[in-house]
Amino acid sequence: MPYARPDGGFERASRLGQVDMAKSEVVREAMARWETPAVATEPPVDLQNRLLALADLPAPERPDTTYVLAFDGSIQEVAAREEYPSVRVDYLQLAGVAVVLSKFFSAWDGPFVDPKKQAAAVSSQIVNAVLPGSNVSSPGSSSVDTWRQEVHELFRTRGVSDFGETVTLLDALDRLFGSVGNVEVGYCPAEGCVQRRFSVRLEGEPCPGCGTQVWPTDVLRTHEEFDPDGSNLTPLGRLMSVCERLLMTIYVDGLLTAAPESLARGLFVTDGPLALFGTVAPMKRRLVTWLGSVTSRLASLGLQPPLVVGIEKSGAFVDHAAALRQWIPTGHVLHMDEQYIRTRVAKRAPGADPYGKDEFYGRRFVYKTSTERLLVVTVPRSTGQPYAEAGCEDLAGYPTLKSTLQVLDAIQTRLYADAVIPVALAHSAAALPLGTGTRVLQDLAKQALSV
Repeated sequence: MPYARPDGGFERASRLGQVDMAKSEVVREAMARWETPAVATEPPVDLQNRLLALADLPAPERPDTTYVLAFDGSIQEVAAREEYPSVRVDYLQLAGVAVVLSKFFSAWDGPFVDPKKQAAAVSSQIVNAVLPGSNVSSPGSSSVDTWRQEVHELFRTRGVSDFGETVTLLDALDRLFGSVGNVEVGYCPAEGCVQRRFSVRLEGEPCPGCGTQVWPTDVLRTHEEFDPDGSNLTPLGRLMSVCERLLMTIYVDGLLTAAPESLARGLFVTDGPLALFGTVAPMKRRLVTWLGSVTSRLASLGLQPPLVVGIEKSGAFVDHAAALRQWIPTGHVLHMDEQYIRTRVAKRAPGADPYGKDEFYGRRFVYKTSTERLLVVTVPRSTGQPYAEAGCEDLAGYPTLKSTLQVLDAIQTRLYADAVIPVALAHSAAALPLGTGTRVLQDLAKQALSV
């Protein structure tokens, strides 16, 4: 970490500072012990056995997809005081974008697109919030406890009113737990308290063991990664991921009540895999159960389940797909089983838990579109866990996969590599810009926290 100079600059490193590192035998010996994924010069011998033509995937008859709902989020952390840069404020913005496909496709007028018609096909819902970062607290509370309280306030006050009465993120959390007015938390967040597994009302209540105020949102455990003195982009990112999923559940549940027959005509897209990581990972089991209940409810009405998918733009699986691009035929799907993942993409030690066991509520597939673009997608299993469970690799358990890929094929965009239009629109709606945008958020924080 360089020293700051009085003129606002920073201490400069020597132009030859890297020489000792480059000459170090310790460094060379360490790197010689490692291995990385090989750059493929020929198709892997086990690739062909896992490739299927899209037309050959099992799929029941279902109505045409008429709309897409895409969800994305954006976070940014800023220093709130120039003279005290470790005082930080965190911003969060979520977006849900709806695209009516008939209107969207009719926006073409010859070789051009009518921007007015295109805009009429798209609508968006924005949810934004500010959260305390390091060295920010409410009177009488620590910064960690202030974070906990403000996360609860975010969930209590932000939501969607598209179905009449506002449904908050807290309502959605309550529904995921299948409870009425309370959420079971794993343990008290107070240091030293041994109270385990107790229900908390949605408005919060004291811990029965130590009396500390506990909020239902403590079940997310984001406070465990909160740093009172440093950056909190990690817990903020975890929180954003949960909020994106809860926003989707609000829309699915709302349609399930108001117009269940319309659910089978929708595609619900999440930017990123259908997975949750870190402290919020246990929530994925709630999502598996919830998706199963939606499917069962629709089946009882003689209706097909909605199409749900996560699309990745980066990461090991995206890199792996890119390395195989020339050997995946157009219109084909790569189905990766546990053995393939362990040996080709995400190596795991013998005896380690199966890949995806604790994080994923959808299974990954790679698809090469009709325009030779690659999509890395996750699609939920009709019932049960998508990884580490008997039968989870059977393609018959993913009856929405074929229809999902067909719709994604129809809504590609050339604006970005291997992208689809609704995700690009959701990202645009949610994005907090850098540069001037950061300066505006800094000025906002400075004015609000001025002392």
